[in-house]
Amino acid sequence: MSQREFFIERHAIESGAFDRVICALPHDQFDYRPHERSQSARELVWTLACESEACSDMIDNGRIDWHHRPPAGTPGQIVSTFQKNYAALSKRTAALDDAAYGLRRSQ
Repeated sequence: MSQREFFIERHAIESGAFDRVICALPHDQFDYRPHERSQSARELVWTLACESEACSDMIDNGRIDWHHRPPAGTPGQIVSTFQKNYAALSKRTAALDDAAYGLRRSQ
């Protein structure tokens, strides 16, 4: 199994876990912080959404132009953005071959 294949397999498995956890978050408590220095659920889900988008950009353009963006939208919109970006990264990664992924096959 190549590292790309391993990533695709783990990404698919983790998708279900992420969805269950993120969809279980009460939308009326999306701004909850367990500690004053902790990120809120809104910020965590938004960060995951933006990271997935950045990885897709890396595949499409060969670079990441990361800049912090504050969470945008309602909790439902943020969850939807995460799901859309996570799925897009899965699709882009699956379309690559091992050479394009940039990793050698595992021995």
